[in-house]
Amino acid sequence: MESIKHFVAENLDGFVEQVSRDFASGMSLHDYHVTCQLSAHLVKLNISSSPGGAEEGGYESTSINAALLTGSGFNFVLYPEDFLITLGKLFGLQDIVLGYPEFDKNIVVKTNDAAKLTTVLAGEGARKILQNLSGFALKLESHDERRNLDLSIQRAIMDINELNQVLAMFYEVLLNSEAGASSSSL
Repeated sequence: MESIKHFVAENLDGFVEQVSRDFASGMSLHDYHVTCQLSAHLVKLNISSSPGGAEEGGYESTSINAALLTGSGFNFVLYPEDFLITLGKLFGLQDIVLGYPEFDKNIVVKTNDAAKLTTVLAGEGARKILQNLSGFALKLESHDERRNLDLSIQRAIMDINELNQVLAMFYEVLLNSEAGASSSSL
């Protein structure tokens, strides 16, 4: 049975500090599951890995998710461009161009509101972190009556500095998505 740690933090620095302590403690991070009441948000962090064995392949994943406190119909999906996507573009597959040249070149963007997503990603820091990630999907979608921001990465992030950067990017996108949602509903 997996154990889920529960943290409370007033800000992102408090959350990062608690996760950093766990990483520094030498505890096994192959099944690391945390929920953190981060200000008004419940943020869930899951890191899982298994080397597999015999006939079974291994797996790795890192996921972070949180519900937005404000609602709107704004949705998006971001994922890195790869060979198959490049090939698909030759045959007519299209994605949204946000006006950030390096980002647009490396990340596939699907959204129902390009202007709002451009504002959400206005900070260069979040875009740079996303550009350097591989094997990920960042989605803002509706699930039942809740709006969730979900980041899934196809590897276990075991480097605390990289994890801290990813957590900071996620939280920035979460807050900016809420700000965009509440400004559009006024």
